[in-house]
Amino acid sequence: MIIDDEVMVRRTLQRCLEDMGHEAFVAGSLEQGAALASRDMDVIFLDLGLPDGEGQKAIDSLRATSSRPEIIVITGLGDNYGAEEALRRGAWDYIRKPASPMVVRSALAGALEYRAKHKGEQGGAPVFDDCGMIAQGAVMRHVLGALAKTADSDANVLILGETGVGKELAAKAIHA
Repeated sequence: MIIDDEVMVRRTLQRCLEDMGHEAFVAGSLEQGAALASRDMDVIFLDLGLPDGEGQKAIDSLRATSSRPEIIVITGLGDNYGAEEALRRGAWDYIRKPASPMVVRSALAGALEYRAKHKGEQGGAPVFDDCGMIAQGAVMRHVLGALAKTADSDANVLILGETGVGKELAAKAIHA
């Protein structure tokens, strides 16, 4: 799904996604996007500067829908803090407008590959071994989600934090 208030951006993204063989839904506002998100969506392209609300805050509610879609932020706002905040909230990727079709395709392919890999693992053993980490609060559940994403990749990881925050447990969980 594409949530963007600019008609040309919606049309261009829709055509790009359909050329890749995907069904694309479009919404011109957060309200329309929230209504469409109740369907099973795999990926949502989300603009941050929408007339009826801040896209940054919508990331949480869109990710909380039943299909738990991956969110790819695509925005004209050239703000590094916005990118950092979007990724911290659980966005899959952050793309600045104007985005080339190659960048859009790459981001979508990565998100869909991740979802397919995890869908296949959903029936048997747990996907992520948290090594006994306690995650009762929303922030810690978000941290465990980020650790699970990291553990599933081949990326190098640098864990920073004060003494006693659980860096060693996080490293063990990623390794496991």
